[in-house]
Amino acid sequence: MLFLWNQHTAQTQVGAIFRAARRSPGWRRCLETFKQRSASRAILTVNQLEDTLSPRCKRMVTGVAGFLWPDERLGARKQGIAGTYSLRIGESFVEPYPLPSLAEQLNITEGEIQSRKQLFGITPEDEEALVGCARIVERNVEEIVTALCRRLHQFPDFYAFVGDRDTYERWKVALKIYIRELFNGSYGISYVTQRLLIGKFQYKFKVPHKYYMAGSHFIQDLLSDVIRRDTASSKDLIASRLAALQKILLLDAHFVLDAYTKMMSLEVDVARSEVRDYVQGLERRAKELSELSRRDELTGLMNRRAFVEEARRAISMAQRSHYPVSIVYFDLDGFKAVNDMRGHLAGDDVLKRVSAAVHKSLRETDIACRYGGDEFTLLLPTTPAEQATLVCKRLQAIYGPSGNGDVDFSFGIAQMGPSTYATVDEAVRLADDMMYKAKAERGNGKPIRIHIKQFGD
Repeated sequence: MLFLWNQHTAQTQVGAIFRAARRSPGWRRCLETFKQRSASRAILTVNQLEDTLSPRCKRMVTGVAGFLWPDERLGARKQGIAGTYSLRIGESFVEPYPLPSLAEQLNITEGEIQSRKQLFGITPEDEEALVGCARIVERNVEEIVTALCRRLHQFPDFYAFVGDRDTYERWKVALKIYIRELFNGSYGISYVTQRLLIGKFQYKFKVPHKYYMAGSHFIQDLLSDVIRRDTASSKDLIASRLAALQKILLLDAHFVLDAYTKMMSLEVDVARSEVRDYVQGLERRAKELSELSRRDELTGLMNRRAFVEEARRAISMAQRSHYPVSIVYFDLDGFKAVNDMRGHLAGDDVLKRVSAAVHKSLRETDIACRYGGDEFTLLLPTTPAEQATLVCKRLQAIYGPSGNGDVDFSFGIAQMGPSTYATVDEAVRLADDMMYKAKAERGNGKPIRIHIKQFGD
């Protein structure tokens, strides 16, 4: 996968990829590498990211890039090797997902900038006063930067944030640009964007806000000294320039802090989202495990413990509402012969087929359980014994006709309500007794064997 980047399009493309998979730490490392190399024209391949990405992340790069920028949009050209594409970004590139600027994310417009200027009392006269300082400041900018660095030497941990000498030199160049911009007379969206970027990178590199405020205070002191040395200006003009300088630095601090807190809130939002996803994943997993603990592994029906819990609730509800409940207990005649003659896998297959027939026979409100071995129980709410008999016949018919050489069913039914009720154990015991009576009739030629007993009879 080949990417041809240039400075004009790199940031929007990186932003589009980032939104597609921003929760992956591997993606974050990938995008940081892209950003570092996109400052100048560069060609990147997935292989160049080998130290940064795992094989899985490399496949994600290929897949997502192909999704975001389809062949017809990029003029992608297949290069003979299956699955390898050359993506060349030209003048006709149409950005699929526009990435908002930091100013747009903060809802900062020209109108908002004017409103904040009014808040700090910055007038056109103040802007003119600042422009009037440009020449003298330019003559002394090297001195100001040197003096500021000397003052910052008293904070050894500050240089821990700067890192190496090259970064330190670049920071000094950026500082000169910052000082010159204070006096260029243009304080619109472009000026404010640069201040927002200061706050963004300050947070990105985890530089405490106190260092920005201390540096701003030092810059004000040093610039004030330079402005006061302008002997060609009157005291009133110098005073107005000093007042304007204080206002513009306060405005700067305002925007820097806005960006700093915005970046902090974004990170909190991402962390909160990750925690929420993690918790939801744990909850889903816990629910899955809980459900698995209630199910028979082979048939998918409820196990005995879960059946007893659900049956207690169902019987309690029936007793409050005075409607009948039937418990069906059945086992498979001839199941042992299947296991002995055809093996346990054949026996397992029979149990699965019985389970499938049970599912097709019951309503959503009914409860089915593999009670143990080849024994099953059903709980049928709002169902008298006569209707429970129909359920048993339907189950036998779905599984297959009696005497088909596989297994037969013996059913016992115990009905509770609408006047007399029993516990789960009592109801199951009575249905079990009825099942054994039905089993005793095996071989008498009956197509289906069912015995019924109602509590209270």
